[in-house]
Amino acid sequence: MFRLVMLTAVCLVSTLTLWMRWDVLPARADACTYLDKIAKDWNDADNWDCGHVPGTTDVANVPRGIANVPSGTTVNTLNVYNADNGTHFGDVRPQGNLTVQNLYVDRYASFPGQPGTVTVNGTLNWEGGPMSGGFTLNLPPGATLNFTQLKNALPNNLGANLVNAGTINVLSGTLGVPGGTNFVVTNTATISVSTGATMTLDAPRVYLGQGTKFLGGGIVQLTSGNAVVSGTIETQNLVFGNPVNGGVLSGTATISGTMRWLGGQMHGGGVLTIPVSSTLNIGGGTNNKTLDQFTISNFGTINWTEIGDIVGSNGAIFNNQSGALLNAQADADFVDGTPANKPTFNNAGTVRKAAGSGMTTFGHGGSNGIIFNNTGAVEVMTGTIQIGGNGGAGTSNGNFNALAGTLIEFTRATTHSPMARR
Repeated sequence: MFRLVMLTAVCLVSTLTLWMRWDVLPARADACTYLDKIAKDWNDADNWDCGHVPGTTDVANVPRGIANVPSGTTVNTLNVYNADNGTHFGDVRPQGNLTVQNLYVDRYASFPGQPGTVTVNGTLNWEGGPMSGGFTLNLPPGATLNFTQLKNALPNNLGANLVNAGTINVLSGTLGVPGGTNFVVTNTATISVSTGATMTLDAPRVYLGQGTKFLGGGIVQLTSGNAVVSGTIETQNLVFGNPVNGGVLSGTATISGTMRWLGGQMHGGGVLTIPVSSTLNIGGGTNNKTLDQFTISNFGTINWTEIGDIVGSNGAIFNNQSGALLNAQADADFVDGTPANKPTFNNAGTVRKAAGSGMTTFGHGGSNGIIFNNTGAVEVMTGTIQIGGNGGAGTSNGNFNALAGTLIEFTRATTHSPMARR
């Protein structure tokens, strides 16, 4: 009996001792400020006022000087800022992989990283100081980037690859991922741009996947030389292409919300679907927009608002589905770019010319005819719609309706059923 009691007591004491060690020795968190005393060395304890190199639970403050951060470093919070309104400023240079919970880069600070991955698991507050160097900025699920361009901010392009599975908030100014480099943007989450602000995606390769959401009253400008889309993309104000840089879009995706097509080309065997209650606005001055071996499938509304032509090449297809509306508000042309493999326009919904006193054509002149098939309705409320063009053709058992003083012209053979109204 005595031995049993003693053994129980020993076990209780041992258990109590282990619990006490866990309780009284929590992870220590220090705020450490970089002193920039010794050879730009992050890993020298004499460079930190806390007496040690910041660890995984610490806050590292770099208000001045260059700090070369070794690859594999992890800290809780990293603040890079200026000590005296820009005369001196922090310059943090990751030499490879860096992991932080929170990161702050002010408008005067600099963050030129070497190739590697900078992962922010919590919040990145960026006020416009340059972040560059060819590293990859990784925002995993739950992470947030808040970008604010302050007055007199330094260049605000992200000179890095970007992987966003969290949330990007562009609160003011313009945040860009520039072209002319090898940068890659991969997005499967939310980019919210406030009214008056802009985010430009001009990187040579941009991948927009399932889960992508472009929210807010500002603009997301997509001018990449190779933008690949997939899944459903929710957007309030996505603008693809521009009259100067163009842009190339490929892949298969559904656009839920509002998108504007300013220029460039949709290319490469993909399909862009505009669902019910969504809108594609086609405009952008006199520059052409090209469908190259690509299909647009419209179940919602497409507003064709400016005089630049739509050029269909290599068997491109434009499907205006039952219940959908193509609202032609400009005197512009849908023409053929490759006579040997003409584009096809299939209308099962409504094609309506509601503005412009001149002519909207589906195929015209030279060898620019297209194949136009109508099982829906073609309506002219003002001006003229011309269908066919040189080498064009088509079939119809739908309706063609022109108000008094307007005109529908057929310039090449179109086979009509007896029920078609003209």
